[in-house]
Amino acid sequence: MNKKSFVIGVSGATGSGKSWFAKQVKDLASDSIGVFTLDSYYKNNNYVNCLKYRHDNPDAINYDFAIVDLQNIINGHSIRVPQYDYETHKVIKYDIKEPMPIIIVEGLFAFSDERLRHLMDFLVWIEADYDVRLQRRINRDINERGDTIDSATERFTCDAEPAFQEIISINKQYADCVIFNNGNNHVSKTLLMLKNLLQ
Repeated sequence: MNKKSFVIGVSGATGSGKSWFAKQVKDLASDSIGVFTLDSYYKNNNYVNCLKYRHDNPDAINYDFAIVDLQNIINGHSIRVPQYDYETHKVIKYDIKEPMPIIIVEGLFAFSDERLRHLMDFLVWIEADYDVRLQRRINRDINERGDTIDSATERFTCDAEPAFQEIISINKQYADCVIFNNGNNHVSKTLLMLKNLLQ
C-alpha cells in the first residue's frame, strides 16, 4: 500500500466507551479500518507501579515504541504489536498488524503525547457521566481482568478518576469532535458523520 493511512484518534475518560466506539467505527468498513490500541505499549510493571496513579498515568506508556510502530503502519508497513495481558501485566505475545487505509488510535493517553497527536488526522473525545463510567469500569475489570468489585472500585476512585481530572481531561482541548456516550443517540450521529467523512 503506497498511500498513507488516514488516522482517527479516540480518547477520553476511563469507562467513557473508547474501545466500544473504536469498534463501532471499525464496523463501518471492517475491511479497510484497523485499530491501534495504545494499551499495548505499557512499560515494565515494576516501573509503572512506582508512578503516581500507576497504570492511569501517561508515563506508563512507552510512546517511543508506539510512535515508531504507528509511523510504520501509516506508511504501509506491517508491524509486530505487543499483546499486553492485564492480569499478569506482561506482554504475552506479539501480533502482526497489516496496514489499512484507515487507522483508529485508541486509548486513555492517545492525546497525551504531542508527537502522537501530530500523526492523527481527526481526533474524537468521548465523555460520559461519572456514575456511568464507574459502573462500566467495574464491569470490565471484573469480567475481563479478574478483579473483585472492591479492587475495581478502589482503582477507579484512587487512581483512574483522580488521574483523569488532574492529567488527562486537559486533552479534550485537542479534539475535533466531542461526543457524550451515556448510551444515547449522540454516538449514532457521530458515527454517521464519520462515515461521511471517510467516504
